[in-house]
Parts: sequence; C-alpha cells; structure tokens
Amino acid sequence: MDKPNPSPLQKHNSITRTLLMAVLVIGLAFGIYAYNFVILLKTEVSGQVYGESTSSGGNYTLHTLKYYYTYNGTTYFDEVDYLGNNELEVGDSLILRVFKPYPQKHAIQTLHRQHKRQGTYDAEALFETKYHMHINKLSDYSAAQKDTLLTPHENRLIYPTDVSDELLQAAIASIDAIQFNRGSLIDFYILKDTPDTLYLHPVYFYLDQYSVDAHPSLAIYNHLKQRIKNKSIHLSVLDKKNAKHERILQPLYN
Repeated sequence: MDKPNPSPLQKHNSITRTLLMAVLVIGLAFGIYAYNFVILLKTEVSGQVYGESTSSGGNYTLHTLKYYYTYNGTTYFDEVDYLGNNELEVGDSLILRVFKPYPQKHAIQTLHRQHKRQGTYDAEALFETKYHMHINKLSDYSAAQKDTLLTPHENRLIYPTDVSDELLQAAIASIDAIQFNRGSLIDFYILKDTPDTLYLHPVYFYLDQYSVDAHPSLAIYNHLKQRIKNKSIHLSVLDKKNAKHERILQPLYN
C-alpha cells in the first residue's frame, strides 16, 4: 500500500526541523571552538621590547627589534624585522596572545609607549668585559672533574661532578626558563661551584650586535637568584670562538 504524500505543512515542518538541527550543530561546534581556542588555548601575556640591531644591504636598511614575553614561568625571546618605519621601539611594553600548547606561537595585540625614547641602544650596557691573558680555551672556565648532561629542554650543561644536587637542579631549571623562538643562540653552558660563588657561563655560537644582548642572561640570573640564597652568582657570557673575552653581567653581587 502506497504511503500518502506529505502535506505542504508537514514538508514545511520537516525543513524547519532540519534547519534548526543544522543551526544547533553549527552553534555547538562554534561554541566548542570558541571555548577551547579562544579561552582555553589562548591567553594574554605581557612583554617588552628590549633591543635592536640594524643591517644594510644595497638600497635597503633592515631594522630588527628584539622583544621578550613571559608565559608559565618561561621567558621567550623573539624579534621582528622592519624595512620601513618601525612600529615598535626599544622600551615599549607589549600585550601578546600566546597559543597555550605551543607558546612560541603568538601575536602582538597592543603596545604601550610611556615616553619618547632617549639616546641609542647599547647591547653591551649590562656587561663588563674582561680580557684574560692566562685563559686559552673554554675548558679553563670549568671544573677539573666534570660531566655533561642534557636538560629537559635539550640544553647542554657541563657541570662539576661534585656539585650538590640542589645547585645542579637550580641551574637546570634556570637555564630551561628561557627559550629562543628562532633557534638558540647558545651552544652550551658551563657550571662551576666554589664555597662562596656559583659560576654559570652561557657559551654563544658567536657574539656580535645581533646576539650579545644581556637580557637572556639577566633572565637566567634572576631565576638563579630566586633559587639560590646562600651564594653569590657570577654569570658571564663567553664566545665559542674566543675564550679570552668574558662578558660579566652587572650588577652581580647584590
């Protein structure tokens, strides 16, 4: 027996129900996306523009502005290049949105400029550079008995075999508390311990106006100061290709 054809009203109600279900499904999907991506997966953090460098080639001049931001206890270092007018200036405060599962992915939301910039940026302003006649190789900065490990973030650390676990873990945590979004500028670290002082040396692949900025070292130093209360901290930067020059972070003994 043939089924009766639906009436126009029944057809209308069926189409309406289908449209309502489609709207509900789309709304639910959008709500889940908005909740997870916007609320759960992204968050606002603060940062600051701390440095700059300039390079020229042919008919152009490239300005590089360097900035950092902190998320979940880690300080991330990044940069942005300009061929024309710079949107950012050294000293600008930033608000950024970061992608929580991968904090290196981020976007600058707003910037705040408190006052007009004074003077020029000096990448070595926080360093005191010393030349050591008696030092010929990087191993002269390390302990006689030493070993090597990889930190959880795969930073290589040369450390004394007799260093206490407390100091070693403090050094590891402080080293891993900074990350370079565009690839690390630091090849490895050297740790040395004396009764009064803890020495930590980030060894850079090279040191020039693009890499010598003190702020990564300052971030490591501040993390160490929070964890080590009974020793002075000596943090100095070394060049992998020239062991004789030591850039000592200032101020150290406070």
